Amino acid sequence: MLVLFQIDWDYMKNGTTWIDAATQIFFAYSIGTGALSALGSYNKFNHNCFRFVSASLRTVAGVNAATAHARTQLIGVVVNEL
Repeated sequence: MLVLFQIDWDYMKNGTTWIDAATQIFFAYSIGTGALSALGSYNKFNHNCFRFVSASLRTVAGVNAATAHARTQLIGVVVNEL
């Protein structure tokens, strides 16, 4: 899990890295705002949005951590087999 926090600074200085990251951020943001406006009309007037958003964020963070761990384990297996 520590490999996630070991930063390759030469790769981070590359401009295409930041362009790809910005593309992913804007794409995810556009999907999220579209879904919020589409699904928001189904909520009750006194819907507790804070509770829903905090639960969603915790779920997404947990899934992201699990998939990052799985990806690094898979990469480790592939590297060791080479």
